[in-house]
Amino acid sequence: MSDSRWLRRSLSLGVLFALPAAHAADVTVVPPSGGGFSVRDPADAADRLRVDGNGAVALPGLPDAPQQEHVLCFDGNGLLGPCAPGAAVGPTGATGSAGATGATGVTGPAGAAGPTGPAGPAGTTGITGATGATGSAGPIGATGPTGLAGTAGPTGPMGATGIAGPTGPTGPTGATGALSNQIFSARIENSVMPPFVTTPLTGWSVAPPYLTTSSFNPATGVFTVPQTGIYLVGASVQLAQTSAVTVNWPQGVDNVLLLRRNGIAVDTRVFPMINVNIILVLNLNAPIDMGSVAWSKPLSLVAGDALQLAVGIGYSSPTFSATGDFSAVYLGPGF
Repeated sequence: MSDSRWLRRSLSLGVLFALPAAHAADVTVVPPSGGGFSVRDPADAADRLRVDGNGAVALPGLPDAPQQEHVLCFDGNGLLGPCAPGAAVGPTGATGSAGATGATGVTGPAGAAGPTGPAGPAGTTGITGATGATGSAGPIGATGPTGLAGTAGPTGPMGATGIAGPTGPTGPTGATGALSNQIFSARIENSVMPPFVTTPLTGWSVAPPYLTTSSFNPATGVFTVPQTGIYLVGASVQLAQTSAVTVNWPQGVDNVLLLRRNGIAVDTRVFPMINVNIILVLNLNAPIDMGSVAWSKPLSLVAGDALQLAVGIGYSSPTFSATGDFSAVYLGPGF
C-alpha cells in the first residue's frame, strides 16, 4: 500500500502555527502559482511537511521514524483519523503452490506382541478310511424255528369268455318323459328382412330335432325366462342376398344381429362386409353374400325376462333373407 493512503507509523505533528488565544479565524496559506507549502527543519536543510500545489501531502522524515502500533487513514476529503474496522486489511493473496513431500521417516521399533486370538472353528471331517479286510467266517449256528406261512399269491388270469346266451324278449316301451321348460331350440329359414329398419325374427320352427317348451313362442320368437338363474343363450344367423348390389354403402353402415332383453339390446354382432378399393378400377363397400354371425354366452336372467333376436339392415341395396338357429339352456341358479 502507498504512503499517501496508509500511514503505518506515528504521525506526531506539533502546532504548525501559533494562533491567538481567541481563535477568531483560521490561518490560510496561499502559495504562489506552481508553488507549495513546506515546514522545514531548524537548519532549513530538509522538509518536515510539504503540501504541493496539486494537493499532494508528504512527510519526508516518516520512513526513518520509529515504528508505532496504530494505523492512520484518511477519507475522501483528505481528513486524517484512525482507520475504520477492516479498512487496513488487504485482499487475501493467492494460495501458494504446495511444498515438496518430505522424506519418509525411519521405521519405529516393533510393538509388543498382542494377546492370543480365540481358537478358530473345527475343520471339516476327513474322508472315511478304506474298509478293512473281511474276517474269517464263524461257525454255523443252530437251525432256527420254522417261520410263519406267507401271504396268498395273486389271483390268476381270468378264463376265456363263455358263449353268449340268446337275446331276451324286448320289454315294453316306457312312458314319454316330460320336456323341461328350461330349455328350447328353434330354426328360422328365408325370413325376408326389409331395409333401413331393425326387424324381430318371427315365425320359428320347433319341429324335431329342435325342442319346444311352453316358455318359447315360435310365432313371436320370444323366450320368457321361467326361472331366475344362469342360462346359456346361443344364436347363429346367416344373411343371404336376394338381389344384386347396386350401390356403394357408406362407411360405418352395417347389418347387425341383436339379442334383446325386455326390448333392450344386450348383445350386438356385425355381419361381415367387403371393402375393395382398386384405383381407377373398383371402389366397393357392401355386405358379403351369405355373411353370418354366431355366438353362445351365459347370461344371468330373472324369471319373466323376455329374450328375442332381431336383424338390422343398414341400407337399401341389396335385399336380404335370414336363416338361423336360436336356443337357451338353464345352467343353474348362479355361479
